[in-house]
Amino acid sequence: MKETFVIDDFIDKEFQDKIFNYVMAGKWNFLNDVSGENSKYPSYGFVQVFKHPNEGIKSNLYELICVPIINNLITKFDFKINDIHYTRSFLQLPLNDKYIKEHNGVHVDLPIDHLACIYYCNDSDGDTIIYEQNTENTPTGSNNVKLIEHRRVKPKKGRFVGFDGKRYHCSSQPNNNLRCIINFDLV
Repeated sequence: MKETFVIDDFIDKEFQDKIFNYVMAGKWNFLNDVSGENSKYPSYGFVQVFKHPNEGIKSNLYELICVPIINNLITKFDFKINDIHYTRSFLQLPLNDKYIKEHNGVHVDLPIDHLACIYYCNDSDGDTIIYEQNTENTPTGSNNVKLIEHRRVKPKKGRFVGFDGKRYHCSSQPNNNLRCIINFDLV
């Protein structure tokens, strides 16, 4: 599945509320940059890791919320998954204007074929920007390449987006509300 797709109310509204409450009550770790340590556009925030590729399941929230979301994806699209590589949640808060950038660090989560997915836990600003460029048509470290926007996705509670994981993408810093997402890298 190489096409970008966006589905609203991916799961029922009652479960959407539970996910938000569970995630917000979880154990958060501070990050100097939610999209990478040496980013041109650092963005302070918090992370919770649910499943780590080398360390396995790190939180009971993996079974409680991540597995049902992934099972819903499998059911809706008859999607085959060989590995749930990484699942984690990111939380960004509005920052002082002096920290606001055009966007946060442009990146790919994994350099291999995979489906990058984002589930939005709440309504917010701070769009996700997905670019036309990917790891196959734009070499790593090409800082002077003009990025062409492929799709811009606004955070909306219960919204699910999936896209070719080799596409460069980034988040935007929220100005008005906290921005909470769950990120899935599915191989």
